[in-house]
Amino acid sequence: VDGLSQSCINKNDGAQALGYGALINTLFDKYDVSEKKLLVIGLGGGTVVADLAKKFRHVDVVEIDPKIVSVAKNILIMEIMEVSPP
Repeated sequence: VDGLSQSCINKNDGAQALGYGALINTLFDKYDVSEKKLLVIGLGGGTVVADLAKKFRHVDVVEIDPKIVSVAKNILIMEIMEVSPP
């Protein structure tokens, strides 16, 4: 978006290819969050949120830009998530 990478994944294994995503995943690997809920402000490309949705019982995301939601839903890996219009 606006010339900046929002998400980057390895096509071979689906792992995060940007340091930010890997850092977030490593942080939550240290805790049992399987019964916790999470609120994420800003969807980006959706790859970090998709990874977190595998760890948490429930994840809500707030994203105000419909273009971001469209890209994540149609191009990336948002098939595991239900997307509600704003």
